[in-house]
Amino acid sequence: MGQVLQYDTAANAIEELKSKGYAIDFNLQSNITGHVDQFKIKAIYRYEGETDPADEIIIYAIESSNGLKGTFITGYGTSAEDPFSFLNRLIN
Repeated sequence: MGQVLQYDTAANAIEELKSKGYAIDFNLQSNITGHVDQFKIKAIYRYEGETDPADEIIIYAIESSNGLKGTFITGYGTSAEDPFSFLNRLIN
């Protein structure tokens, strides 16, 4: 992975990733063409809630070999979902 960047808030990270072409919200997708091996995690951002552990999230910037770029957002800890397990369910 290249340069590590940190943003003040998850919202700022998401907006910056969108400006870099990560426009697909993989959490909302119901159908993706390809194979999970074609996807790579390009960056990971973790955010912790200041007072509530339920506010902890991870943002994955994901890119496919055929040019799809997007984000996958999940909880952190026991509620976290592996982005590749998630993608496996979506891919035809």
